[in-house]
Parts: sequence; C-alpha cells; structure tokens
Amino acid sequence: MTLDATVGGANSNSYVTLAYANSFFENWLLPNAWDSAIPNDQSRALMTATSWLEEFDYASTPATTTQALKFPAVSIFDTDGDLVTDSSGTPALILGVYDETVIPVPLMKANCELAFYLLSLGTAASSVLAASAGPVSELRIGKSVQVKYAQVTAESIKVTGPAVDSTGLPIHVARLLRGLRLPVVIA
Repeated sequence: MTLDATVGGANSNSYVTLAYANSFFENWLLPNAWDSAIPNDQSRALMTATSWLEEFDYASTPATTTQALKFPAVSIFDTDGDLVTDSSGTPALILGVYDETVIPVPLMKANCELAFYLLSLGTAASSVLAASAGPVSELRIGKSVQVKYAQVTAESIKVTGPAVDSTGLPIHVARLLRGLRLPVVIA
C-alpha cells in the first residue's frame, strides 16, 4: 500500500508525508530506528501509527463526510457532549486555532513520534531475537565443528522503552495530543 497523506483525502492513510517525517527526524542527535529503516518500512510505520491514532476519540468532528481520517476537523464538543458553535451557529474551530484545511501540528508530531516508537519496538525485538541464542559457551573444532550456546531465559532479556499511558500510547505522544483527544475513561 502506498502512503497517502492528502489532507482530507478519501484514501488518506497517514497524517504526514515521508518527506515531513524525514525533515522531523533530520535534527535528532543520535542514530536511531528511523535512520536505519528503509523508506518502505518508514512509510509502513507512519501508516500504522496513523491507524493507532485513529482509534482514539477526539474533541472534534471530521471536516467532511468523505475524508478517510478524523482530521482535518472543524468542531469541538463541550463537557456535556454538545457541539460548540459561535453566535451564528457555525461549529467552533478546534482550540480556536485549527480549521478544516490543516492537520494540527501536534497531531503530525505525534504521528512521527509514534512511527518512531513502532520502529524502535521492531529494532528492540530484533536485538532480543539476535541475543536469544545467548553467548557461545563451548566451541569445538576437531572431527566436526560444534558450537554450544548458553541458555537465555525470558527473565534475562529486558526490552525497555518509554513509559506508556493506560491505552498503551507512549506518554510523550499522549502529551502531544493534549487538547485534541477526549479524556480516556476506563470503566
């Protein structure tokens, strides 16, 4: 599947283009999972991150009925769930800032950060798989080559990552979505 970041597009599957994401990551200090991923995997990470972001409820409604994604959006709801409008009955702009022609910058950053997180999980999983054979504990080279590896248990392998909120979203990504996302209620 091809990445489509058309704002308000009927077939959009990402909030950001690959060019935007590359620009977002170009000033990061250390080599990272984004830099080491091939463009196809970067695009897939952005599409997957967008799918994850689409799972949340936002304090808005999509700008059109034909767009594939929840943003761009035009209106917000009050605490009673009623649509907020101005004196003429026109739906209010989200936070008074975003209109139906743009994707909010915090959402675009969250898309990039979440794609990076997903790629990092893949990198960490690859490292764990590579390490799971364990160090060589015995090597014989006579009559036939024989290699024995030390046992690695699940307890000895730790993959660490950023802290996550109650929905599994990394905390730093959840912070980017403040003001856009409705509060998560866990019953």
